[in-house]
Amino acid sequence: MNPASRLKGRIRSPPADAMSVAVDPLSAARAVNARLAYDYDAMPYLPEPEPLLDLERIFGLAAVYGLGRDPTREVNVLDLGCGIGSQLARAAQQAHGSLVGTDISPSACAGARARLAPHGDRVRIIEGDLLDLDPRSLGTFDVIYAVGLIYVVPAPVLARVLEILGTCLKPGGLAVLSYYAGALGALKPQLNQILRAATDPGAAPTTRTAQAREVLRQLNGQFAPNDTGLSAQLIRMMASYRDDTVLYHETFCDTLTALSTGQLASALHAHGLRYLSYLHPMPYCGMAQAQQRSNGADVIDFMHGGYRYAAFAKDSDPESNPLAARAPRWMTGIRRNGPDSFRDPALGVIRATDEQVQAALDRLVQGPARREDLPPGPHLDAELQKLWQGGWLTPLAP
Repeated sequence: MNPASRLKGRIRSPPADAMSVAVDPLSAARAVNARLAYDYDAMPYLPEPEPLLDLERIFGLAAVYGLGRDPTREVNVLDLGCGIGSQLARAAQQAHGSLVGTDISPSACAGARARLAPHGDRVRIIEGDLLDLDPRSLGTFDVIYAVGLIYVVPAPVLARVLEILGTCLKPGGLAVLSYYAGALGALKPQLNQILRAATDPGAAPTTRTAQAREVLRQLNGQFAPNDTGLSAQLIRMMASYRDDTVLYHETFCDTLTALSTGQLASALHAHGLRYLSYLHPMPYCGMAQAQQRSNGADVIDFMHGGYRYAAFAKDSDPESNPLAARAPRWMTGIRRNGPDSFRDPALGVIRATDEQVQAALDRLVQGPARREDLPPGPHLDAELQKLWQGGWLTPLAP
């Protein structure tokens, strides 16, 4: 049968666990969590670590906003929903300190323990439902990851994650969360609903994923190749997934939802955290206050949106002036392109605005540099921040 033909006239009953939501939300949330764990064990996700989340980069971004930390010193890291421990293992290579991971999947926890075994007793992997964890039992941490987690769990679990961040993050500590945001993110649950309805719920994960790919292929054929609409972009993005496990878990998770950065920032502010920015630079990143930056993120996401990595910091002064204090080191991927121009592989060509900026870029082409290694001048810091917001520079830990 053509999977797309299942769309016509099909009426589906709600899952049994959803029936109990009005009676007992926590029991319903635990049932959803158990299903997520079952799906993971049925089709394990084996991701590579994300270099964007390296401690050096996270602390570099924090330095832009007035927070400074040396990632080579003792750093305690917590990974909520750690999976097989890929990101935690990468953090273990970058800093000393305790490493704690939590996951509800038995097979994921077994994989994480095996991966992190070389790091000995500084590692603790906790298997269980986040709803059953006492945040005070976890310890306190300099960095907490919640990657691939908060946008797939039910509301009580999201609330528990926010509680853990507020309880377990040290003053000056950093949290990194990933989620779908904005217009593109809002379309994703709708597309997922279409794909779930058009595939056989009783089929094996690999078979059902293949059916979803066929539906995506048919949907993609309805758009012109040069169509830049959000629906066309989303379908092309999902059709391009090479890893079946990514497609399977993102498509057949019926709790997946988009989040608003502004609302998330407000919720975390109640727990003592302030929003810094996305790890990918955006034009709003240079705004002075956390609320201005989160509002800027929502404006940009309203026009497009997508999968975001967002950084939050816990400190004693949530409205402290950013863009001050310790300057980060700067790194660039650009190369000389001409007498007064430079080229980035992804961004194209940029021209230096004056001799001071040109000299700074010439130094950075040779490798990362501290501010004191760059030419002196009253306006260079502002120019460096503009280049960072445009994606030409990456801040690294001081």
